Amino acid sequence: MKRIKGILRSPPSRRRGCRGCRTGCFLLFLLLAALICGVIFLFLPQTARAAPEFQTDSPPPAHVFLLIDNSNSMFEKGGIGSDPALLRIDAARLFLAYLGVDEPDTPHQAGVIFVGSQAETAVPLTLLTTDQQRAQLFAQIADPPRLGWTDHLAALELAQSQLSASPRTAIILLTDGKPEWANAPTKAEQIAYVSALQTKSAELAQAGIPLFIILLANQATDDDPDIAAIWQPLWRQMSAATPPGRFFIARAAADLPGIYHDIVIALTGNETVGIILDTAVPANGSQTTIHIPPHLARLTLVISKSDPAQTITLTTGDGRPLADSGVTIRRAGGDGRTREEVWVIEQPPPGELTLHVDGLGRVTIWQDIKPAPTPTPTSTPSSTSAPTAVPQKTAAARPTVTAAITPSPLLTPTPTPQPTLTPSTPLFAPAAPVRPVEVTQPQPRWPWLLTGAAGLGLATGGLYWRCRPRPATVTGALRLLDGAQTADGRTLIDLDNLNQTTLTLGQPPADIPLAGAGVQAVIRPGAMLADAREMLISGHSPFRLNHTPLTHETRLTDTAILDFGSVRAQYENLRLRRAEREARFSEQEYG
Repeated sequence: MKRIKGILRSPPSRRRGCRGCRTGCFLLFLLLAALICGVIFLFLPQTARAAPEFQTDSPPPAHVFLLIDNSNSMFEKGGIGSDPALLRIDAARLFLAYLGVDEPDTPHQAGVIFVGSQAETAVPLTLLTTDQQRAQLFAQIADPPRLGWTDHLAALELAQSQLSASPRTAIILLTDGKPEWANAPTKAEQIAYVSALQTKSAELAQAGIPLFIILLANQATDDDPDIAAIWQPLWRQMSAATPPGRFFIARAAADLPGIYHDIVIALTGNETVGIILDTAVPANGSQTTIHIPPHLARLTLVISKSDPAQTITLTTGDGRPLADSGVTIRRAGGDGRTREEVWVIEQPPPGELTLHVDGLGRVTIWQDIKPAPTPTPTSTPSSTSAPTAVPQKTAAARPTVTAAITPSPLLTPTPTPQPTLTPSTPLFAPAAPVRPVEVTQPQPRWPWLLTGAAGLGLATGGLYWRCRPRPATVTGALRLLDGAQTADGRTLIDLDNLNQTTLTLGQPPADIPLAGAGVQAVIRPGAMLADAREMLISGHSPFRLNHTPLTHETRLTDTAILDFGSVRAQYENLRLRRAEREARFSEQEYG
């Protein structure tokens, strides 16, 4: 131990000597590994090499209930109603249009329950396999009634009673605050209701039903001390007790489509590039370029429009309509009657597509993808044996969850950072059949020996090269929103190319000056997460992260919204998103 500490504290010249010693150790390891490979290849019998197998089956169907608050406070109420324009219904339609349109052969089902003095099933569990079924569902929720007070417990009980055993189930609850059953409920009544909700959360956890809760906040909810002291902490705990359930805060009804989009991404297992267009469309229309990487199984465009009459068209690089290129396209909406529209393009050709938007109004477009499956190698016992089916992968069993909530007196608020949903793994991995393996003739051993030794040498050298210490730099990209541009006219800034250990952005002077910004923020590298590095961000009021004032340095997640006052930007980091998704998957499977 003393020798190791001495080496770590030695002067630079001595450390260079140690580096040379490490190089010698790597060379010695390479020689030993080559000898071991030779022995293995000499004594092991030759085996047949099998062709790769692919998993092609879609995930099991999802059964989802949307619980939508239609109490009096959600409607026009002296100028302080939470959602008098019924944007919550548009956001629900966006969710229902998306779920299943990219998997037409999977019998996904969804239902809607209106929350009020009594819970009412507006739509029972309905198949989402045809446009006619979706249209019927949309008609049933188009004109929600006022339902007086708010009984969240009754709505959860009604949803749970209608969700039968299914591989994938979920409940999504939208509310603007707290349960109400009288003008002045007693403390004993509040304690009893909190305890009943805690018990219900534990039941959902044991049944394997995730609970997503969305709080639609406004000035009235901010001014209610009970919401901050009792109900908001309770909503957080209930969603956390039913993984992968999550809690969201929407500061305005216009934020709901983005939240519902994030939830459906978690349920379908797709990946998202994020928002690729968020703008007010001028009179001459608007367009954006979509980059299609190779090896995509599916491309999905999710479109939220302020005016149903706005039209969306897609053209290829040579100006032809995409529909004439021979690819399979499915659409939901886009008939001039709905604000939501979903395009699903199967096996899109790599390259660039141009998306055109015509018609005045505002439009927000997300780009979601599903990569093509990758091959998984298998082998048979010997070259002479008949092809043997490899055991199928089955869906991982949902672990038994014990809710983290126990019945207690009224909750004490605990400060918890607002979570931002990033794309995650599907709730369950799909089971897939395996193709029969193909057997090839035996091959000489010596080429494998040489190839293995050469590959091991390259891998060892690459490992040594990669292990050299390098300073961490800021990575990712910054996409300016709402038509904002840099001084040289860019809307996308590649942070990797700047190769900086810290970056100041926002109000000039800054490393990345943004004209019109009223505040600065600082991004710096954090700890490693798998093969990516976390990014940390700090700023001062009035800087906001994901619509929430930033009071301390915090992690910067992919698709986070940075608000500098009159300038907004979105942070994008695909490598970090994948690392976070893998970390969550490991926690769910092994933790």
